[in-house]
Amino acid sequence: MNAIIDKTPLEAGCFFHVYNRGINREKLFYKDIHYQKFMKRYETLMNGFLDTYSYCLLPNHYHFLIRLYDSNDPHYERIISNHLNILFSQHALMINREMKRYGSLFCKSFKRIKVKSDYYLKNLVVYIHENPLKHKIISDYKTYPYSSYQEIIRNKPRITCVHNTISLFDGISGLIDYHENKDPVRVFLGKLTIEE
Repeated sequence: MNAIIDKTPLEAGCFFHVYNRGINREKLFYKDIHYQKFMKRYETLMNGFLDTYSYCLLPNHYHFLIRLYDSNDPHYERIISNHLNILFSQHALMINREMKRYGSLFCKSFKRIKVKSDYYLKNLVVYIHENPLKHKIISDYKTYPYSSYQEIIRNKPRITCVHNTISLFDGISGLIDYHENKDPVRVFLGKLTIEE
């Protein structure tokens, strides 16, 4: 298959880049507690269904790189989608209540792109971590508090399946080196997502 990725239904045993942004580019997160509550809900709702390889929450959008567990359940896609929709609905209700706003918070339903190449997979981990730098939110993405980078580097898993992510790069030093080396595929990644 020539395409590295395509938009497909969620499939058991596969990697996906899941992302979305706030409607009209509005904020999804206003305070530290909003990021924290979102991640706690994510952890609770998605535990037992998938591994998270990297993530980044930005003020008006988010990225997750996930691998769904293997399953023979014919309803598995619906279960995962329902859990993600509950996460986003609960977050929207909280933000609307606290910020005294009304209506939709997220752009339609969440987006997902199936990852079909190890090369793309590794670059996606780095692209997600570099996102705060790309959007000029912070000058050093390594210090951004709402991404998986520090979880992985410090080997302190909370949301991220640190061992699996590190193994993609043949160890922690390989992961750090890959982050330091610029790769043209990351420019390509930006053009495929919601951010442009």
